[in-house]
Amino acid sequence: MWDEVANWATAHGYDIKPGDGYGKAVDHPVYSVSWHKAVKWANARSEKEGLTPAYYTDSTQATVYRTGSVNVPTEGVKWSATGYRLPTEAEWEKAARGGGPGIVSVE
Repeated sequence: MWDEVANWATAHGYDIKPGDGYGKAVDHPVYSVSWHKAVKWANARSEKEGLTPAYYTDSTQATVYRTGSVNVPTEGVKWSATGYRLPTEAEWEKAARGGGPGIVSVE
């Protein structure tokens, strides 16, 4: 899936490429991908599927994050976006603990 989205992204103004993601085979997850490339890939997949991207270059949320190594501020994330994004630290921790009772909801 990385290659498919990255090919689309390259043709639509993103600076990610299929070779940016490594995997054991085409049907395995990629690894050794920087945070910047991962969020640009999430934005590209969102746009490819007609969804609203989650990551923007600054707090105005006027420019979709497509290129460079921008340190996206919290205000640069459109939390209500319909597109893909990486889990927050709290969401990751909740999932790692199984999301059972006693876990604080992040919603």
